[in-house]
Amino acid sequence: MEVAEIMREVRKLPDDELLALAAQVDEEAARAVDHRFESLVRDGHFEDLAAEALREEKEGKTDSLHEVIDQHGVS
Repeated sequence: MEVAEIMREVRKLPDDELLALAAQVDEEAARAVDHRFESLVRDGHFEDLAAEALREEKEGKTDSLHEVIDQHGVS
């Protein structure tokens, strides 16, 4: 079944069923995003970024989380 066909059927749903479906789709989408991210990490796609971050931290080029929070007024 193609997305366009699914959407035609979704548009027929009463609001309460549509909202319930949307919640379930959100959960599945979050699971898929988590799975994709885990795969990227496992496959080493963030190795260079991690090495750069560790190098910058060692060189004192980073700010502590508390400093960032204070600078931006986050509570």
